[in-house]
Amino acid sequence: MKLPATMLFVCLIFWTAMRYGLTVSMIVSVCCAMVFSFFFAPPIYSFAVTHADDWWSIGIFLAAAILTSRLATRMKAQAAKAEKHRAGTEFLFRFSTLIVNVVGLSELLKVGTEQIAESLMAEVFLLLPDSAGKLNLAASSPGITVITEAESASATWVYHQNIPAGHGTEILSEAEWLYLPLTTPRKNVGVLGLRFHGGLGTQGRLLEALKDQMALAIERMQLAKSLEESRLMKQTERLETTLLSSISHDFRTPLAAIIGSATGLLSDKYDAAARRELLMTIYEEAQRLNRFVGNLLDMTRLESGTLELNRDWFELEDLIGTTISRLSERLSKHRFMVNLPPDLPLVYGDFVLLEHVLINLFDNAVKYSPEGSAIWVSGRRQNHDLIIEVRDEGIGVPQEERPLIFEKFRRSRSGNRQIAGIGLGLSICKGILEAHEGKIEADSPDGGVGILFRLTIPVKLPVKEMIPA
Repeated sequence: MKLPATMLFVCLIFWTAMRYGLTVSMIVSVCCAMVFSFFFAPPIYSFAVTHADDWWSIGIFLAAAILTSRLATRMKAQAAKAEKHRAGTEFLFRFSTLIVNVVGLSELLKVGTEQIAESLMAEVFLLLPDSAGKLNLAASSPGITVITEAESASATWVYHQNIPAGHGTEILSEAEWLYLPLTTPRKNVGVLGLRFHGGLGTQGRLLEALKDQMALAIERMQLAKSLEESRLMKQTERLETTLLSSISHDFRTPLAAIIGSATGLLSDKYDAAARRELLMTIYEEAQRLNRFVGNLLDMTRLESGTLELNRDWFELEDLIGTTISRLSERLSKHRFMVNLPPDLPLVYGDFVLLEHVLINLFDNAVKYSPEGSAIWVSGRRQNHDLIIEVRDEGIGVPQEERPLIFEKFRRSRSGNRQIAGIGLGLSICKGILEAHEGKIEADSPDGGVGILFRLTIPVKLPVKEMIPA
């Protein structure tokens, strides 16, 4: 009976030491020794101990209490340390994921300072340099809107010296705030200021990791912004160069024709037929200049988002007829054929803008097609869309280049000759169609000669068709 009782008492002491520590386990071991002496050690029901073995049992109880309590304390400390390390690692993972997924520098600074303040139970502010190198308050935890001159001076010193200072350091140790430089391998991106409510304690490593991650995230955002600005600047410079080159050539050509024709008219050396031809040249070149300017203005409105649609109901036949009438002189040297079924639905859109689309497409067909060739325009309804097709017998566009012809300033060549124009017509057509919730595509016509432009416009029902009979 003694052995099972002894094992039971030892297990109880082990459990008490693991659960409650040294003091409680010592008390329990003494109680176990007294119970063992009273109930199991002769003389029974007496606390007197007469056998040496019983003294050994009591000694084992006490030794077990001391040993297990020490082991338990060490295990508890290790478990607490492991749990703290796990929690810190988990927080760092969440923090890094959070700052990687934010969009924009201001959002990054806001989220980063809030997370650092919450994890370290501190007040936090973050200073970033402006273009002149002066530090400015970029983000802070709630309640901090400005910083004092002394705090600003301390942060500026830390930024330039790249050395921590303030509370808990050897430099400016009397200060309330701790100032840490946000340093990356490339440069110092700012200064982090912290004021702890209960002291930093053992969270120094966590603070260092948070600081480094924040610095790298800020640098990443700044580099991304610089790259985007550089890309936009290069693109702007390229577009400006292309635009100036196009304008200098394509504006000068019709202007030279107008000036030359006007000079001939002023000389009074031509008969009536020649004078009429010169006047027609002036008219056509002025119309050409007007189209160039109109394309530039339309592209400006499209890119700035100020293009407004004046929608109304009209027939496709009227739209095509008006366009042909305006381009009668341009189309006179080509065979123009129209195929429109009588049951086409009404178009709901901006008549002037859609007319501009057809003018650009017809003008494009004239420029890239030989004289005497045919130009077709047709329309049909396909499910809930109105399909308009414009086809020519011109030089066409290779299959691999067709997705690019709707880009700004993209022009094709006829042999070794550059076709006149600034390369905005098809890009404007695409923008206007998209504003009408439609699209434009370039395809190969039957026979493979020339190019076919397919315009898709959603069909909308007039009010009278929407009311059931």
